[in-house]
Amino acid sequence: MKKILTLLAAGLFSGGLFAQIPNAGFETWTSGNPDSWLSNNVPGTYTPVTQSADVHSGTSAARGEIVDFFGSVVPPLLYVANGGGGFPVTQDYTSLIGWYKGNVLNNDIIQITIAAYDASNNPVGGGSDYFGNSAGYTAFTVPIFTNGTPTASYQIFFSIADTSGAGDGTVGSYFIVDDLELTTSTDIQDRASADQLKVFPNPASSYLFYVPSGNMRGQIHAQLLDLQGKSVFAENFEAAVNQQARKIDLNGIAPGFYLLRLVSGEANEVVKVVVK
Repeated sequence: MKKILTLLAAGLFSGGLFAQIPNAGFETWTSGNPDSWLSNNVPGTYTPVTQSADVHSGTSAARGEIVDFFGSVVPPLLYVANGGGGFPVTQDYTSLIGWYKGNVLNNDIIQITIAAYDASNNPVGGGSDYFGNSAGYTAFTVPIFTNGTPTASYQIFFSIADTSGAGDGTVGSYFIVDDLELTTSTDIQDRASADQLKVFPNPASSYLFYVPSGNMRGQIHAQLLDLQGKSVFAENFEAAVNQQARKIDLNGIAPGFYLLRLVSGEANEVVKVVVK
C-alpha cells in the first residue's frame, strides 16, 4: 500500500490550471471529496479522507485518518487537483499557512507538502514539514523555497507518515485541516499558542537546544530521528515547571533533515530539524 501511495503522489506532481488555493476552507464537497481536491478514497471499499464538522471556521473541514482494510493499513492522502494537476499563481509565495488539529499514534506524524512549478511544469522548489498532536486547532506554517525561477503553479499534499519506516502507520491516527492560505509574510504569527516545543538554532551545526512545551508531564522520552526512522540521539528526563533548555551534541551526526520527537504519556510532539 505504501508503494502505491508513493507512486500516486509522485505521478501527480505536475502543473495545473486553477486560481489561488481552490476550496481553501473545504466548504464544498462532491462524492466524498472536497471540490477541486482528490484523495485516495475508494468509495465502498475504504475512505481515509472524510468531511468534518469539527471546523476552525465555516461549516466544513477535511479529515484524514489511517484506516484498516481487511488487515491492511491505509493512510490518508489528500491533494489539491484540477484534472490531476495543481493551481496557477501570478506571483511567488513564501509560506503555506493554515490550521490543523489531530492525534497521531506511536511513530506517526502529520506531513504537509507544497510543490512549486514553473510555466513549463518543471519543479522549481517547494517545502515540507511535519507536525505532531494538537487537541485544538493550531496554526501551521510550511516555508516555500525555490531556485529563483518564477513560480507558475503549486500543488499541496496532506498525509500521515510512519517515522519508523516499518510500515504505513497506526490505524486511528488522524488530522483535520482547515482555512489554507498562501502568504508572502516573513513574520507569521501563530495565533493559537506559543506554548510549543521549541528548538534553536535551526539549522544547527555543533549543538542543538530544545525546550519541551508545557504539555509535557512526568518522564519525557526524546529522540532525534533521521527520515528513515533511525534514532541518532535519545534521552529520558523528568518534566519541570520551569523547564530549562536541553542540549544535543551534533558532532558525529551527518548533515541532513531530522525529526526531534518528544513523548510523555499521551503527549507527542515533533519538530523538523536541519543539521548542517
